[in-house]
Amino acid sequence: MDYQFGFLIFVLVEVAMASQNDNVHVVLVERPGITDCKHREVCADIFNFTRIMEDGSGQLESRFLQNCDCPGMPCVRGEQGRDLEQLLFRETRKQSMLTCEAASQFSECSPGETAKEQHTDRDTGRIYVQINCVCPNNEDPGSFRDKMTEQKRYYELTEEEQGWFTRDSSSRFYKCREAGARRFGGLF
Repeated sequence: MDYQFGFLIFVLVEVAMASQNDNVHVVLVERPGITDCKHREVCADIFNFTRIMEDGSGQLESRFLQNCDCPGMPCVRGEQGRDLEQLLFRETRKQSMLTCEAASQFSECSPGETAKEQHTDRDTGRIYVQINCVCPNNEDPGSFRDKMTEQKRYYELTEEEQGWFTRDSSSRFYKCREAGARRFGGLF
């Protein structure tokens, strides 16, 4: 399926933060014709930032980019999904990922374990991210200079991951970054 960003649907909702008088603009961006989520797939990417307004003031904004539909309910649930605490996988202080599954279904990652995977769906050509476990510092992503995860080197991949990579060289595997670790940008 071919996604054209010119046809994105923007829904703007204004929400008042309970602890502050600031308003946060929440923008939900849905792609037309999105598919059902795979098991543990990231259903939405969330970006939090301050938008500079014409008068020079800052406006807090959260942008939800919906990737797929959760079975039987929307990915971004609001009040209707309060009974299910969705996993919010924090990559940085400003970027997070949301899953359909409850946070309780994810264990904490062991050192070197693959925290998330990126693959291309052969049928649609769509790139998707799957969460496997949660990094120990998920609640404090600000302790990292860059992202909380880093791409695994080829020799660090399991036999199964090497098989994925052999079949689809665009597949990527990420482990939790150790506190104070330097950034590594390549696979090999």
